[in-house]
Amino acid sequence: MCYNTYVPGMARKVRFMKSEGKSKEDWAISLQNMPEFYYLLGVYFGDGWISKNNFGLKVCDIEFLEKWRRCCLIVLGRAGNISTHTHIEEHQKNWRPSFTSSVRDVNFCDYVLELTKSKTIIPDIVKQASKECKLEFCAGFFDSEGMIAARYDGTKAAHYSATVYNTQIFIYDIRQLFLDIDLLPKKVNIEKRRTVANNTVYNFNIKLSSMFDFPIIISRKKERLDRYKILHKNRNVYRNITRDSKGRIVTTTVRCDSSI
Repeated sequence: MCYNTYVPGMARKVRFMKSEGKSKEDWAISLQNMPEFYYLLGVYFGDGWISKNNFGLKVCDIEFLEKWRRCCLIVLGRAGNISTHTHIEEHQKNWRPSFTSSVRDVNFCDYVLELTKSKTIIPDIVKQASKECKLEFCAGFFDSEGMIAARYDGTKAAHYSATVYNTQIFIYDIRQLFLDIDLLPKKVNIEKRRTVANNTVYNFNIKLSSMFDFPIIISRKKERLDRYKILHKNRNVYRNITRDSKGRIVTTTVRCDSSI
């Protein structure tokens, strides 16, 4: 099934620069000043792809794809249609429908492939970008490769964590970008968790309390972060250290109930 989706509130701020008589160099410079371009790059290093001069994305969260399309509309002046895939095989009972969109743009695809060495290095323009642009890059990467999990123990207490996964060695540069936007402490290790299809999976953890203002677009991730915010707030309000009548220290804490 294929249908058009209108992207509200987004004027075509930037059309394809070649049609305006600008050189490829001027066009590339104009991209480097656009936060939306960095979001697209962050997504590309995760779930995004380039094939036969098409820049595309396939995901299971429609709000993620819609944001990606809004950025395409700003950067490229157009956004592709959305295709929905709902066919589920017998062995995929927990599988969800996926959504795909792509934009055909020869010059943009060539530029991104050259800039990232075919998705193998984080380019210098990202490392040297403003904090705002780095934030957008990290947001795009986290939307693709990040996870916010809620695990429960025998007391039904929720333990929340945020983790970034990837199979490429450039994850060390990704960690530095998260450090640059103050989402990580100075010392955070990258772990090698497992091997999938002969590829090593690397990951590092993010302190959830540092992500309260981080622009998460995917609703299921955002809902978990919002639940953690409530628990975090309750901890700060109700955790008291007092003394009883005999002078002994008494600590009062809030139980992290999973029903919150």
